[in-house]
Amino acid sequence: EIPDDMVTFTQNIDESDPDLEALQLSQEELISYYRSMNIYLNAMTPDYGCEVVVTMIGNDGSNGSEKTFNINTYNEKELEDLIKMLPALDEVKDRGAIYSDSEIYDQKETKFIRMDFSKETEGVKTYGRQYYTIYNGQSINITMHSYKGPLNANQEELLKEIVDSVSFTQTLENPYGTVSRAWTYVITGAIIIAGCLVILFAMVKRNQQ
Repeated sequence: EIPDDMVTFTQNIDESDPDLEALQLSQEELISYYRSMNIYLNAMTPDYGCEVVVTMIGNDGSNGSEKTFNINTYNEKELEDLIKMLPALDEVKDRGAIYSDSEIYDQKETKFIRMDFSKETEGVKTYGRQYYTIYNGQSINITMHSYKGPLNANQEELLKEIVDSVSFTQTLENPYGTVSRAWTYVITGAIIIAGCLVILFAMVKRNQQ
């Protein structure tokens, strides 16, 4: 659930949405980009200090998360082992993400891996916090990006409230029978953080020029 005062974009945005003009993007351009990046929601705070990006991939053989299917089938030690592996991955290093803190977060319906990170892209320093899970074979990322320094307590609480509001209408049975312990399937979705610097990033770059 996104607060009403946030500027929100989805793949169902109307071509007459007045916020499109401020972005200097057409409806077709925005939807095309969102689909290519598996972005289902992108929301900005009223002060344009940060943005929230929700992505979802998998359950169709596109990234392997469907073989893992449900992160709740992993115990805490297995998830902690995964967290320790992330900073050393070539995919993470190549994208320039630096992890500073991480933990397992127990939401009411599923476990999330919570990760804090920073990244510099085209001269813009970004700070972020990501909540990542796999449910019904889909990798789900809920990420907040800040372009004005590390996330403050209010921003962290806002993101946590959004994550806590997530609810699933159904829990599917794993059609693969046994749970895969191949961590590369899980990691594929986790490293999406670097690819989702979306609306505010473009606006910050535009203001620098």
